[in-house]
Amino acid sequence: MKTIYRRFFFTILSVLIALTASAGSPFEKYADDAGVSRKYISKAMLDAMGDMQIASSDMLFDATDLSVVDVIETSDPKLSSKLKGEMKKIAESHNMEVLMMQRNNEYGNEKVLYGTYDKKTRKYSRLMLFSINMGWLTKCVYIEGQIDTSILSADKF
Repeated sequence: MKTIYRRFFFTILSVLIALTASAGSPFEKYADDAGVSRKYISKAMLDAMGDMQIASSDMLFDATDLSVVDVIETSDPKLSSKLKGEMKKIAESHNMEVLMMQRNNEYGNEKVLYGTYDKKTRKYSRLMLFSINMGWLTKCVYIEGQIDTSILSADKF
């Protein structure tokens, strides 16, 4: 009988570990990369913030509306081009579409905003901003939550 309980316990534990490992931000794999800086804010940290607002790339979000904020940055040109390809893969795997795009070839600046729209809530459930400044400083911001569509406008991008 103890063997059955042990197997049941370890099965449940394995499932929970697998679910926990797959949850979270797609940027987790960059946490230990040399040359990459990562900032991660979890749901618990956002809940503790209460009514505070979070600013990211000229956009303001209420902390209570978000469940994950993850930012990675690098100034390594080799990593910048790698990250650009990775962000496209992440967007595709999360069914995100391109919402806005800006390019300035003269200065090497580029911004792409991806998003997943939830028709039931009429809000975005995921946003990801990828930007390169001066052709070498790369910043990627990933946000999950219930994001109002009013946050997205060309003048804020």
